[in-house]
Amino acid sequence: MAPTVDRISSLSNDILHHILDFMPIREAGRTSVLSKRWKDVWASTPCLNIFETEMDPIDRSKYEWPAVVDKALLLHKETIHGFKLHEPVHPDGHIDGWLRSLCGRGLQDLTIEFFPLHEDNEAERYKIPSFVFACSSLVSLDLTCCVLRLPSGFKGFKSLKFLSLDRVSLHDTILESLVSGSSHLEHLNIEECNGLSKIKIQAPSLLYLHIFGDFRNINLNRCNNMKRLSIHLSENSYRNNDPGRRLGEYLKGLVRLQSLYLHGWSLWYLFKANVPQRLPLINRNLRVLDILIDLWEEKDVFAFVCLLKSYPCLEVLAIEAYDDTNRGTEIIGDYWKMLEHSGPWLGCLRNVGIKNITGSEHEIQLIGFFLANTRELENFYVYIEEGIEHKRRFKIAKLLHKFPRSSNRAKVHIS
Repeated sequence: MAPTVDRISSLSNDILHHILDFMPIREAGRTSVLSKRWKDVWASTPCLNIFETEMDPIDRSKYEWPAVVDKALLLHKETIHGFKLHEPVHPDGHIDGWLRSLCGRGLQDLTIEFFPLHEDNEAERYKIPSFVFACSSLVSLDLTCCVLRLPSGFKGFKSLKFLSLDRVSLHDTILESLVSGSSHLEHLNIEECNGLSKIKIQAPSLLYLHIFGDFRNINLNRCNNMKRLSIHLSENSYRNNDPGRRLGEYLKGLVRLQSLYLHGWSLWYLFKANVPQRLPLINRNLRVLDILIDLWEEKDVFAFVCLLKSYPCLEVLAIEAYDDTNRGTEIIGDYWKMLEHSGPWLGCLRNVGIKNITGSEHEIQLIGFFLANTRELENFYVYIEEGIEHKRRFKIAKLLHKFPRSSNRAKVHIS
C-alpha cells in the first residue's frame, strides 16, 4: 500500500491560517499536536475565535475555559489581528484582561457578541473598557449587547472602516463622536440600540449605512459619498419624530447613492408632510431600489412614484407589497393608468420583483402599469403570498400573462 500523503500540511501558512480562522479556539488549538508544522501554524495564526456558545456549563468547568484563552494568548508569537468572542452568558472579568493584551498587539478586527437572558437589563451587558478606545490599530469593530461609554479625551478611531452596533447601549452624543472621530469610516450598521433617539451622522467617507429601529430624528448631513442606504423604521419613529427637516430632504444630497432600501415605516417618515412630484435633485447614479409600500395609502403610493421620478436610471426594483383594506384610504382607481406615458422615468428599468401578491385590484394595476411602461424590461418576478389557494394562483397567473408589454424581451416569472 502506498504511503499516505499529507497534502494539507504542505499548504502555505496563509491558507492554513484561513482554515483556522473558521474554527473555535479549542479545536484550532488541538491542531498544534498534529506535528511541529501545525504547532508553528497555530502559534502564528492571526485570528482567534472564541465560540463559547458551543460549550455547556460542564464543558466550561472541565476545560477551565478562561485558562484555555490565556494559554492561547501566551503561546502566540505573532501579531493577533482578529479576535471574535461569542458568549451566551454574563461576561466575567477575564475578558478585560484579554482585550488589554490584544489592544497592545496591533488588534485590527474586534467582534464581541453577548446574548444575555435579559437583553433589556443593561447590567447583563458587557461594558467595553475604556482602554479599547485608545486602540489606534482597530479597523473593524462589531458589538452585540454591549455598553458604550466614551472616556474623556476620546479623539476617535483613526483607522476604523467598519462599525456595527447591534442592541448596544449608548447615547446620541456617543454615536456622533464615534462617527465624526473615525475619518476613514466606510460601513456603519445600527440595529435596535438602546439610548439612541436623534441620529446625527457626519461622515464624508461613509459608503454604506444600515439603520434599523425606533428613532425620532435622522440627520445624514455631510454623507455625500454614500453608495448604499438601508433604513427600516418602526411605527414609533413616524409617530414620535421631530417636526424638523424630513429625511427626504437629506436624500437629495446623496447624489452618489447607488442602492436604496426602505422598509417598515420609512416611507411615512421620509414624507410626513406633503409629497413632492420628485426630489429637488435628480439622482442618475441610483441603480437599485428595494421598498415596502402600502398600496391602500395615498401617501405611500405618491412617495413611491416621487422616488421613481427622482431616480430615472433605476435598473432593479424590488417591491414588498402591503395591501391592507382595513387601514388607510383607497387611492383613485385609475391612478396607475393616469401615470402611463407621463415621462421617460422608467426608461432604464430591467428587472422588477414584487412579493406578497394576493391578487388584489391595486396589485394587479401596479403590475400592469410596469409591464406597459418599461421599454427595457427583461424580467418581472411575481411572488404570490403563501397560503393562496391553487385556483386563485392560476387565475392571477392567467391574468398577468394577458397584460400588454412595452418590452418584447420581458419575461414574467410567477412563483
